[in-house]
Amino acid sequence: MKLLLLFLIVLQFSGFGAWASPQAANERLPLEDFLGRSDLDNVRLSPNGKYFSATVSGKDKKSALVVFDAQTRAITNTIGVATVREMIGNYAWVSDERLVVSFNIQLGGQLTTPVSTGELAAVNADGSKKKLLHSWRGDRQVGTNIKRVNTSQQTFARMVDPLRLDDDNIIISTSSMNRSADGDFDEVHLLNVMTGTRKRLGRAPVRDASFLVDDAGQVRVATAVDSQQSHKVYVRQNNDSDWSLRFDQDKDAVGTYPIALSSDGKTLLVQREHATGPAGVYRVGTDAGELELVYRDPVVDPSGYNFGPDGRELIGIVYDSGVPRVQVVGSTPEAKLLRGLQKSFSDSLVQLSSYGAQGGLALVEVQSGSNSGDFYVYNRADKKANYLASRREALDPDALGSIQPVSMKARDGMQLHGYLTVPRGMQAKGLPVLVWVHGGPHSERDFGLFHRDAMLFANFGYATLRVNFRGSDGYGKDFMRAGHREWGAKMQDDVTDATRWLIEQGIADPKRVCIGGASFGGYAAVMGGVREPDLYRCIISYLGVHDLELMFARGDIEDSVYGQNYLELVVGKDQKMLRERSPINFVERIKAPVFIAAGGADDRVPKAHAERLHAALEKAGKPVELLIKTTEGHGYYDQENQIELYQKMLAFMDAHIGAD
Repeated sequence: MKLLLLFLIVLQFSGFGAWASPQAANERLPLEDFLGRSDLDNVRLSPNGKYFSATVSGKDKKSALVVFDAQTRAITNTIGVATVREMIGNYAWVSDERLVVSFNIQLGGQLTTPVSTGELAAVNADGSKKKLLHSWRGDRQVGTNIKRVNTSQQTFARMVDPLRLDDDNIIISTSSMNRSADGDFDEVHLLNVMTGTRKRLGRAPVRDASFLVDDAGQVRVATAVDSQQSHKVYVRQNNDSDWSLRFDQDKDAVGTYPIALSSDGKTLLVQREHATGPAGVYRVGTDAGELELVYRDPVVDPSGYNFGPDGRELIGIVYDSGVPRVQVVGSTPEAKLLRGLQKSFSDSLVQLSSYGAQGGLALVEVQSGSNSGDFYVYNRADKKANYLASRREALDPDALGSIQPVSMKARDGMQLHGYLTVPRGMQAKGLPVLVWVHGGPHSERDFGLFHRDAMLFANFGYATLRVNFRGSDGYGKDFMRAGHREWGAKMQDDVTDATRWLIEQGIADPKRVCIGGASFGGYAAVMGGVREPDLYRCIISYLGVHDLELMFARGDIEDSVYGQNYLELVVGKDQKMLRERSPINFVERIKAPVFIAAGGADDRVPKAHAERLHAALEKAGKPVELLIKTTEGHGYYDQENQIELYQKMLAFMDAHIGAD
């Protein structure tokens, strides 16, 4: 097994010294190395540091949770799945020896992206004492030798808190299998991980809530966004108390998002929006008190958090205003360690993700624009770190392209930020460029860390530009809302302005620029061809929306009140505007060849968007290619389908903007 070889490579450095450089890689890596799932992910230490664990992907499309002895690297247990369509979902160490695991399943077609089954099982690190904790399917095999029992529950479950001070119990929330498209008022339970017995602790005050729990096992905070797009935060004194509304976006005009709760439940750490500019991180009393600023970046919202061994003490806030970094908070031993590691890995983002042996061991993850992730275990006693593995071992950072932050002004003066990825060994001058537009669009943004598609295209000779146009997440509430009802208008202008900036800087060859993207990015790609027919030489729409009126009529967004309100908020319901902003109505303006890819089982953007655009382009005599995989959903999941997709995209670009 390939993964086992990784764990035989142990790299040590004293203090915060240097580490060995990887071997030189071939000039061009195989396409297959970029596609499919990571070699391993979700790496975690057991609380006592005796084990570490990771989810591992196999060639048979299955995944397994593998537990290793931290000293010998020997496998102590492999938790598999029962069928090809099932796989490991999330998991957590709930004691020194015991894990709780959730499962995913592929629905709506054999190859569609997996979703949670809502089931939980527990097993010891050595594979003993297997127990199905929650299942709605009754007596059936759920994983490797974990058998379902005849105590099925007609609910879906998810783990809320592993209760680090309680080896026998965890907190879970459950929702009805008959829940509406608008969600359910989840119930919260104390669940024994040895026996499966449970105790009801209450009901959420709002649909689809998330919860925070204190060290005493009291569920103190519930939060959710309601169907009117308003964020609510509720608090209570203990499991027997009523909920009270603590923060209400309708009254505050800004959203407040809980991050962590103090061990005694009296202090809440939150991310809070501002009317203008990025969000800040604050501490505040759960019941009362003023917001106390911890840190606020002048450019971007936080994009992640690092905590100490208790999971409650904040030690670092992740920001990406160009080059990703951690703003270290406080002076705890873990905060000092994080500062030291950042100095050692000065060109990378360093994070501490889990701990063992009462904080004596720390799992360190190191990432950069060309590195998808390396994992180390730092031992505080001897100040040494052991290299464990890489998330994608085949992708040597030295063989990949380089990424650099860029910024430019939009035509109305708004500041835009993005990322340019340049093929290895090439200068940023006169390049063939793919402008790759992110999806979402309002809940997503591009980052400066490893981006698979950007590195894949760079590997085959194409630079990529990814710009965070107005409406993107991460630059403050006002920047995101500046994109509302600007689909195909000012949002599109931002993409155009960024493209023209790239040409003006001499980075892009103006005769070799292609535009593409997935989901909303596919929409923006085709709309770019409509609005700027002479700017782009080819267009790629992967899973793209092509008809805004159809988006209101078909697809899972419009199935719920939340989704309907979301579409009205960000797109609007003016029929004239929807027609004017739909590229399918203006195919005669498009000059560039178009490549369209869709999933036949896509519920988010039904394949009708692709089929209708293809038919309209053919009728207008425009060059167009169409790829539909009937078993795929909103994103190709099967590696063979992914390979075919990217082979066709690369051949399409080769034909029209040809990389040297």
